[in-house]
Amino acid sequence: MAYLGPPPSQKLATPTSQYFSGNGSTTAFTLNRPVNVAEDLNVFVNNVPQEPGSGKSYTATGTTLTFDAAPAAGTNNVYVVYRGLAEPTTRLEHPSGQPLAATTGAFSGNVTIGGNLSVTGTGAGAAGITSASTSGTAINIDSSNRVTMPARPAFLARRNGTNITIDGAYFPFDSTSTDGGFDIGSNYDTTNYKFTCPVAGVYFFSFYAIFQVSGAAKPKLRKNGSDHSQSYASDGNDTWNTCHLNVHVNAAANDYFQIYVTDDLQTYGNSWAGFSGHLVG
Repeated sequence: MAYLGPPPSQKLATPTSQYFSGNGSTTAFTLNRPVNVAEDLNVFVNNVPQEPGSGKSYTATGTTLTFDAAPAAGTNNVYVVYRGLAEPTTRLEHPSGQPLAATTGAFSGNVTIGGNLSVTGTGAGAAGITSASTSGTAINIDSSNRVTMPARPAFLARRNGTNITIDGAYFPFDSTSTDGGFDIGSNYDTTNYKFTCPVAGVYFFSFYAIFQVSGAAKPKLRKNGSDHSQSYASDGNDTWNTCHLNVHVNAAANDYFQIYVTDDLQTYGNSWAGFSGHLVG
């Protein structure tokens, strides 16, 4: 018949027995099953019942049966009948069909999510996911469900200077603090004008400049020193125009990127030119 209430945490044990052979000197015997107390066993020596308890005939705990005096020698002359089992530590498991909820606290160790992850909250800074290896919030979800990742690699580099003519050289974007420049993660080098990818992924890069050129200039995005993408700037009238280059790149960790310019491109510095990029994912 059906029962009321939650199911029992343990099943009933099946009674069984075990035999030992005394030798007149051994007092401790190893049980096949753990027990809590001596009363969990019925013990017989030469078919005579023994009294449980310290100072009496025997004690028992765990898997050790200990007699006060060694049983006489004989073949299978000692036997025990198990009446119960030691109570194991109950393993608490969350029901697989129910959501896991917590109001405070943190998970420790690695957490593997096999399905969808739902993080909810109310108020400003509603929810955040932090990295165990570093300080700060890795992913933030605000009360309007806007998701931000403050540590995502991104940069904007500019040239801290006036007009410059570049011919067969890397564009000298030498500052990440001029005119709103920044470098999240410190992955841009202002001495060699390289952005180095800290992790593998898809990155978006953008370059722009106000230029003047008598013929044609070809600003290029170079990956690891080799041409990857190219723009084109041409103005035979020597007037000022704009040049742009925008591209997504699938990059490996430690790939690096620079802007290379050919054919006498004259350009302004500061906010008139910029090289930027960020990790898409």
